[in-house]
Amino acid sequence: MKFWYNCNLKNDAGVVNVRTYKGKIKTLDGIGKRLRLLRKQLNYSAQEMAARLGLNYNSYYKNENSETYPGINTLYQLSEAHDISIDWLMFGKGPMYCQEKGREKELAELGKELELMREKLREQEEKAGIRFRPELQELLEHMERIPLLYHEVLVYFQRFKVENSELVEASMSREQS
Repeated sequence: MKFWYNCNLKNDAGVVNVRTYKGKIKTLDGIGKRLRLLRKQLNYSAQEMAARLGLNYNSYYKNENSETYPGINTLYQLSEAHDISIDWLMFGKGPMYCQEKGREKELAELGKELELMREKLREQEEKAGIRFRPELQELLEHMERIPLLYHEVLVYFQRFKVENSELVEASMSREQS
């Protein structure tokens, strides 16, 4: 038989009623430990962390020691200022940091690849004495400025090659002969 209890839990925005199982707050377990881990990773003292979050020291101390849990403003500030995953902080799920910064690096690398491809195309143009059509030049310029477009074009091209492999092979064999 399961025993459920209702209890009041305070946060920096007031009192919230939380339903618990056998007196343990399942979803809030460990938030204080994760806050402390984050603070230490950022090399902040508890006073400095409290000030950066706009909290008084006692409120932050209670958050970090699992007496209370962080309010929505605190969670928002952690997410925005330090790119902290709310899922990680609240529930211990997933990585500590959001993955967007890794994505920005990936897009920058794709942009560099695109620039190298454009340089090779320019060299081939000069050697062959030909000019690419204006719409192809425009596409290449947009792909350079918009990494998502570059990625989408490559995905489409790969899908096209797979779905139309015979056509692609015939085209390549004509070019080689």
